[in-house]
Amino acid sequence: MKNKLITEVATVQTTQSNMVSLPEPIASILKVKTGDTLYIVDVNGDTVRLFTKNSNFYKQLEAAQEAMDADAEALKLLAK
Repeated sequence: MKNKLITEVATVQTTQSNMVSLPEPIASILKVKTGDTLYIVDVNGDTVRLFTKNSNFYKQLEAAQEAMDADAEALKLLAK
């Protein structure tokens, strides 16, 4: 029996990169269509997270970036 927790995708070599085609069930989960932009973040060196701009995760990262930008000097001082 096939494991339904894991979806396998293959990469395709292009001139300057590897490309991945999302199976329709995964595209549906992400609510993406052709031409949409996806974002990838490295979670811990061997795991990545794939998300859209409309996701809660993107919004959290955006808020964190705005906070870091607003308090850049304070963060530099704290990092010393």
